[in-house]
Amino acid sequence: MHAVCGYPVKTTWLKAIKAGNYVGWPLLTVKNVTKYYPETTETPKGHLNQTRKNVRSTKPKPFKTANTSQLEGKKMQDIHTQVYEVRETVFTDQTGQFPTQSRSGNKYIMVMVDIDSSGILVEPLKSRKDAELHRAYTSLMTRLNRAGIFPKKHVLDNEISQAMKDYVRDEYKMTVELVPPGCHRRNAAEVAIRNFKAHFLSILAGTADDFPLQLWDKLLPQAEITVNLLRQSNATPNISAYAHMNGPFDYNKMPLAPLGCNVQAILNKAREQVTGEKVPPEDEQSLPRVQNNKDSLQPQNEERRTTRSMTASLTPEVVASPPVITQPPPRVQRSPQPQVLKKRRKRVRVPLPASAPAANTRSK
Repeated sequence: MHAVCGYPVKTTWLKAIKAGNYVGWPLLTVKNVTKYYPETTETPKGHLNQTRKNVRSTKPKPFKTANTSQLEGKKMQDIHTQVYEVRETVFTDQTGQFPTQSRSGNKYIMVMVDIDSSGILVEPLKSRKDAELHRAYTSLMTRLNRAGIFPKKHVLDNEISQAMKDYVRDEYKMTVELVPPGCHRRNAAEVAIRNFKAHFLSILAGTADDFPLQLWDKLLPQAEITVNLLRQSNATPNISAYAHMNGPFDYNKMPLAPLGCNVQAILNKAREQVTGEKVPPEDEQSLPRVQNNKDSLQPQNEERRTTRSMTASLTPEVVASPPVITQPPPRVQRSPQPQVLKKRRKRVRVPLPASAPAANTRSK
C-alpha cells in the first residue's frame, strides 16, 4: 500500500489517514501504518531536502529596545487589518523540461492549483507555445468545471504571453493577475510544483528497473490521485482535496496498483488464435487503472492493453525495497544479587515470678 500511495512520508500519510482520506482502503489504519511503515529508499529520493540555515544558531541575538522618546500623540489600542480574498482563485505555472521526452512528445507539465479545494491538477505539454498552452489549459479548466468549480480569478507568472492572458479573459471571463518579477513565492503553483515533483520522483524511483522512462506521462493520472488524497481541502478541511473535486475515493470500485511494476495479464483467447501471441510472465508494465479494468503496456510492440485479470509481481527488487524492521535493543540482564537470609528471632516467653508477700507487714 505504501507503493500504491506513491511512497509518502510517514507523518504526512498518518495525518491523511487520521483525517479519513483512506476510508475503505484495506489495512490502512493508523495502528498498522505506525507499526509496519516500511523504511524504503524511494521516499527520501523524492522528499529529501537540504537543511536550512540558521536553524540551530549558536550566536546570541541582541535584544533591541524601541526608542519611545520621539513618539507623539495618545496611545490607542487600535488594530488595522486587511483581508486578502483568495476564494475562487486558481494558480498555474509550467515546470522545467523533463530529462526524457515521452513517446507522446511531451516535455513539460502544466500545474494548476485551486485554492478552494487545495487540489493539484497536472497536464503534460509538448512545448511552451501558445497553442499547446491553450490545449492544456482548456483540459484543466474542463475538469474543474465538471467538478462544479468555476474560478473568477487567475494568478499567472509574469512571463506569460499576451495571447494567453487574452485567452483567459475572453474564454473564461476571469480576472488575470501577474506576480511581481522574481517573486516566485507569490504564486501558489510554485509550491505545488515542488510538492508534486517530490511525490512524482518517489514514484519514478519505485518503478521496475526495465520500466521505459519514456512513459512517464502515463503515470501522471494516478500520481495526481495519490497526491490529492494526501492533501486537505481549504473550504472543507475535514475531507481531502480529491473528495472535494470528485467525491470520496472508492478503492473497491477502482483498485490501484504500484506504478511501473511487472505484471502478468490474461490475453483474449480469440485474439490469441488469430495472432498466435501469448503473454510471457513479467513481460508487461502496469499503468494507471480505469474503473475495474487494468491497463498494461507490452514493451515489445509498445501496445497498451486493458484487461480485467492481472497479477502484479511485487518483488522487492522491482517495486520497493524490503522494509527495515528495527529491533529493540537487547535488555541487559543483571546478575542476580545474593539474597541475604535474615535469621528469624525466636520469641521465648519468660514466666513471670509469683507475687511474694510484702516483707514489712503489720501484724495485728
